[in-house]
Amino acid sequence: LPLLGPGTEVSDGKGGRKKIVTAEDIKPKFSRDEQFAPLRDLLRKLLESKNDASLDDDMINGMGFGDLRDVILASGNMLDPDHVKRCNKAEHAFWAKAGGIELVPSDQKLQFDCGGQQWVYEVCFPSGTYGMPGTTSIDFMQDLLDEIESSGIPAPAPIEQRWTSGSTSPLSPASVGPQENESYASKNALFSWVGVIMYLPSEDFDPTGYR
Repeated sequence: LPLLGPGTEVSDGKGGRKKIVTAEDIKPKFSRDEQFAPLRDLLRKLLESKNDASLDDDMINGMGFGDLRDVILASGNMLDPDHVKRCNKAEHAFWAKAGGIELVPSDQKLQFDCGGQQWVYEVCFPSGTYGMPGTTSIDFMQDLLDEIESSGIPAPAPIEQRWTSGSTSPLSPASVGPQENESYASKNALFSWVGVIMYLPSEDFDPTGYR
């Protein structure tokens, strides 16, 4: 079907209507510079506070999201909760402006800029079934966030959480064990995975030795 204009509606073949997605519909609300502004501004402030002129505007503007976060973390004490909070706040502002709809080939979209080297501490635990997931996974996250806040742990964003079905592999953290006669509980088992990340910025950007 030709694109007749933003928001054009056509029959969905089932008696209803559906909207044609057009270039206008997926146009970003914010420019790339607007998206990156929170991270770039924070990095400039950190460098200025240290009288560090090692990175000029061209270098900063040429950095991607992961590089900016790495340099921001390395520009201060990465074990200081307040410093990590400032970085997390700038990252949140970036993602708030970078969200939207994009149509590109899968090999360009199903990849993510993780931001260099990192340590990830991950746990996996049962969280009910697809039909009855319960609150285990949400309770775990609330307890984790409470512990981070109360103990002053410098936890960089994001804390990743995802869910998968169970596995019959004995070595899988989400194993439901060998199933000679598969039950409803094992077939519909739901597991939650939670990962806390510690980033390891390049030594080129970490003269402090905190790496």
